[in-house]
Amino acid sequence: MVKKNVSQALKQSSKLKRGVTTRWALITGATSGIGLATTRRLAKDGFSLVLVARRQEILNKIKQEIENRY
Repeated sequence: MVKKNVSQALKQSSKLKRGVTTRWALITGATSGIGLATTRRLAKDGFSLVLVARRQEILNKIKQEIENRY
């Protein structure tokens, strides 16, 4: 049942967004190491991002950096 619902949702979504090329990424550990490098690279490549991290203050700084740069 879940597989069918997901399949239907994806078909419906693609019908609604024809021609729209928004790409999304969810990145955990976005404030350091590989997560931070991935965040910067995907932002550079034009992805819309959902960032997750334990340290809110650093996450806010990264958010500002990404918004200002890209």
